[in-house]
Amino acid sequence: MNENETEKKQKPKKMPAPAPADEETADRAALEKAADEVADRLAKIAENEAKETAPPRGRKRAAADVTEVVLEKHEHIAPQNIAKTEAQIEAEGKLAHDPEMQDLIDKVMADEGKADARLSVARKKNKKDAEFTQKVQTAERYYEVGTKDGLTLKQVAERTAAGLVNKTTSGNAKTYGAIFFQNLVTFFNLLCIVVAAALIATRNADNLFFLIIMAINTIISIVLEILAKKTIDKLSLISAPSAVVIRGGERANVPLNEVVLDDVIYLENGKQIGADCVVLSGEVEVNEALLTGESVPVGKKEGAALYGGSFVISGSCYARVDKIGSMNYIESLSAFAKRYRKPNSEILNSLKLFIMVVGIAIVPLGIFLFLKNWNMLGTGDLLSDLGNKGLKIVPVTAGAIIGMIPSGMFLLTSIALSMSVMKLKKNNVLVQDLYCIEMLARVNVLCLDKTGTITDGTMTVNEIIEFKNNNDTEYSLGNIVGSLLTATGDNNQTAVALINNFGYSKVLKPTAVLPFSSQRKFSAATFENFGTVILGAPEYIIRDMGVRLETLVNEKAKDGFRMVMIALAQGEIKNDKVPAQRKPLALIAIEDHIRDDAVPTLNWFRENGVAIKIISGDNPVTVSEVARRVGIEGAEKYVSLAGLTDPEVVELANQYTVFGRVTPEQKRLLIKSIKAQGSNVAMTGDGVNDILAMKEADCAVAIASGSEAARNVAHMVLMDSNFANMPAVVHEGRRVINNIQKSSSLFLMKTFFSILLTLFVLFLPDLSYPLTPKSMMPLEMFIIGAPSMALAFQSNGNRVSGKFLSNILKNALPSGLALILCFLSLYVINKAHPLFTDQAQFSTAVMLAVTFSGAVLLFRVCLPADYYRVIVWLLATVVCILCVIFFQGFFEVSTLSFEQMLLVILIAESSYALVAVLQTLLSRMKVTG
Repeated sequence: MNENETEKKQKPKKMPAPAPADEETADRAALEKAADEVADRLAKIAENEAKETAPPRGRKRAAADVTEVVLEKHEHIAPQNIAKTEAQIEAEGKLAHDPEMQDLIDKVMADEGKADARLSVARKKNKKDAEFTQKVQTAERYYEVGTKDGLTLKQVAERTAAGLVNKTTSGNAKTYGAIFFQNLVTFFNLLCIVVAAALIATRNADNLFFLIIMAINTIISIVLEILAKKTIDKLSLISAPSAVVIRGGERANVPLNEVVLDDVIYLENGKQIGADCVVLSGEVEVNEALLTGESVPVGKKEGAALYGGSFVISGSCYARVDKIGSMNYIESLSAFAKRYRKPNSEILNSLKLFIMVVGIAIVPLGIFLFLKNWNMLGTGDLLSDLGNKGLKIVPVTAGAIIGMIPSGMFLLTSIALSMSVMKLKKNNVLVQDLYCIEMLARVNVLCLDKTGTITDGTMTVNEIIEFKNNNDTEYSLGNIVGSLLTATGDNNQTAVALINNFGYSKVLKPTAVLPFSSQRKFSAATFENFGTVILGAPEYIIRDMGVRLETLVNEKAKDGFRMVMIALAQGEIKNDKVPAQRKPLALIAIEDHIRDDAVPTLNWFRENGVAIKIISGDNPVTVSEVARRVGIEGAEKYVSLAGLTDPEVVELANQYTVFGRVTPEQKRLLIKSIKAQGSNVAMTGDGVNDILAMKEADCAVAIASGSEAARNVAHMVLMDSNFANMPAVVHEGRRVINNIQKSSSLFLMKTFFSILLTLFVLFLPDLSYPLTPKSMMPLEMFIIGAPSMALAFQSNGNRVSGKFLSNILKNALPSGLALILCFLSLYVINKAHPLFTDQAQFSTAVMLAVTFSGAVLLFRVCLPADYYRVIVWLLATVVCILCVIFFQGFFEVSTLSFEQMLLVILIAESSYALVAVLQTLLSRMKVTG
């Protein structure tokens, strides 16, 4: 049985509101009649749809939502709004049932089946959780424990000794050992270590510069993961530090992790529930928004289930702890947060793909090149070759292998993203995974939960309409409302909004109090020598408001306000009934407090081509109105997902903007369905109910003021809970991606050149590999490495377009071909008219030609030129020249004649025109293809 079914069984049935007078009973009957009429009309619409062969999906719940609004009057809706809802259902009733939609449904549901299978295997492997579950299931239970005595001290001691306590492990499941292992043992690192070992064995340790790049890259990855882990481990799951328990007839306050199975706990207004419980006695209203996303208070009576993480907002009760530790519902959801998974980064995936392809080529090419050099330089005597010729063979082979690895591209990406992490940290954005910056920059669908992102979870008083003629007392409205709030002690959202506006007051002394109830929709208090003050929904206080007052209430409700009336009645509260004769003192319009930064932030996303979808556990009518007020396009397209099957959810995912009555599992399915349509999806959330969807999203953003579980699973956390920081993160991601794409083409240029050069060496019988790791250092360090880093930090807010790999390939391939053509020019000219006296001179000529051709190609990358880019290019070129002049021995540079240098310069300069021609040819080939 799932949690929803359990809730349905344990939640008490809704009872009619108390009828203090015959007129109110008649009013109730009228409301029920109106609801029946709406339900009948909706049923006819569904019936008409059925005749057109398209089965009505979601109509039953849509009708239930409208009926619920009319019956409960939680969010008052005028008759014209009901008609609009009906028309919307009729207009949007026909859902597509084409083959493409069916294919999408089949694809998503098949993936769901695979995910369930993986989860089942993971649960079986987790022996600790399995043993704990088995222990709880076989333990003796005390279902009939009394609220007066609770468990005996002996029973508590036995429970504690058996480990049946409410204790859970927290923090990231990824250990420090796993972090070190996964970042150290990579293909890239292993290949570099093998090459380094060969160089050390042949006494060529001065060629080990590439290990510095490998080490820096690895250290950055390890440090960032450890910092993220430490931040997560400091967070706590449930904020309640302790619980009030009844043991041996005594009341005690114990730490939450010392509460045992079947303990009796006392809960009162304002307390957070620390474990799943069952109400034994008393009555409370709880806010389950942290779990379900639905902000409407839920009444709980004897026998009802209470879920850990919820808050008591009114009343008090005794409850028996029914589940502990990992068996709590909140823990079953937050367990997903403890699974580490990197985002689906296009940069990361492209780098891995490229490394895999190059890795497959490197091994055979390296072996064949070694054998080719062995045959060319060897004497035939194995021992002699190992002792002497190996000193020359290993460096040139290592030079080819290291040249093929785009190690600098990993370093460039890591450093650029790391600098972005530090920059965003100053803006109170905690980045827990490097590549999520890129993912957020690529997002084209942003999914939000209403509470915590658009609204801040609070309510505010928008307007007070006071009927001064009805207040013939000496007290002001503020004193009357403040006295009522003090007397009732209500702590729901409406009460908090009124407290913030009016404050508390003790001017009036209460003699009888009736706290707020979601069933009667009002609270009341009788005050000494004053009368009874009533606060609540207008239609539940005044039986006949009259045309003018009713129109006023309807118009305000239509604009999305929650209308509250304060009224005065002569007489006292008796048997929880208030006097029937009442007169209104004021109408108060209360609204969900929309974050100050919500509207401009959402406008920025809309202007930048990012679609917004709202996924909430609240009533879709309410959520739609909030979405409309903040300017979200398509806010009128709303639907309830309550009671829908998974295939129906998949079908609706890309057709609506606002989704209401959504369970945590449905949120995840919505994200998966949107992604299946080819979108990049980001999900923001603040509650445990959001973590499944956040885990599924390409980029998950948590609000720091929300739950620990949401922060744990998120790729980044808004530490000051400021949604306005989101555009800055997107802009930073765009800057990094665009600059990395431009700079990475230089690294791949070298990779393509090294691969092609190796192939030519293998097929040309009289040619040995001309370059070593040291001779390639000027190109790698001063033409590619340092300038790439410098260019990566320039401002660039352009939208990211195209695929990362294709974008860098279209620039890197022509440049790599240009370099190999420069080499072939030297080779052909030297074969036709020998200019170089020995291999050392030819190798120097190749090294200089490739290095300064790279400088020419760097100039192309710096276009369009500005002062910053020109300075970067000039510094890179000048440093290379100085290295060649003053460090000839280290970089293995031989002296060349004037004629030889002139040839090298001419070949280097020709590379600019060569790249232009090659890019034109490649673009024409693409168009023709």
